[in-house]
Amino acid sequence: MDSMAMGKRAIPAMDRLAERLPQLRCAVLCTADGFNVCSIGVNEQQLGKMAALTGSLFTMGAATLASLDDDTSNVTSIRRTSPGELGVLTLEASGCIIVAVQVPHATQTLVLLIAAHHTPLGVLHLRARQSMNLDIQQLETAVEELKTLLKDGLLAADIWDRGTGLSLAGYNAQPAAVALFTQVTGELASALSNSGFPALSRYYLLDLDGSATVMVIRHGDDLLQGMLLNNKRANLGLLIAVALPRMLEAVAKARYQ
Repeated sequence: MDSMAMGKRAIPAMDRLAERLPQLRCAVLCTADGFNVCSIGVNEQQLGKMAALTGSLFTMGAATLASLDDDTSNVTSIRRTSPGELGVLTLEASGCIIVAVQVPHATQTLVLLIAAHHTPLGVLHLRARQSMNLDIQQLETAVEELKTLLKDGLLAADIWDRGTGLSLAGYNAQPAAVALFTQVTGELASALSNSGFPALSRYYLLDLDGSATVMVIRHGDDLLQGMLLNNKRANLGLLIAVALPRMLEAVAKARYQ
């Protein structure tokens, strides 16, 4: 896909970003080598310069981290020597925060830069991810379909970003449970690895007191989904045979390719 086609595809996501982030100053989506794909809040005179600077951010970040590795006295040196390994860069000055994130794409890596005034850093990270990596509306639709399928057997559900712990879509959202199961999932994966067991795959179930069941689904390494169910009202066979595959498919489709 050429940059013009990618730019047309990115326009709706950029528009959503502007709607969800009133403090937005500008946003630039470019290739890693500094060619503009789609931008808002940037005039024609600034466009080429901003795209070139945005594309260079990850190269400079990689060089900075690589220089730390050159210090052999640092036993905790960071092994990051490729720009493709960098995930997020943040700059802040005089109330303006700039976040640059990598945007996975089928043919090449893109970089999204967002600048906003007086915005919490976590919110800016979330908006960046929502705008370019995931179609949040599709996630919300998937949760609604889950409610229809499981009816009153579904007590609560969340789909969240594992890195930030912020919920992207949900029903009767449980922020404390999101934080808890982010930690539990990480510890479970570590325990399996340390015990020489196969790695955690798609999901795990917890049978709780009071006719309650929890299912946690892994949507890759970056997203988790949790569901609290009344196991007297929700058929567990339906949950595993129908609801689970549908959610896996729906979240996969919500990722921009």
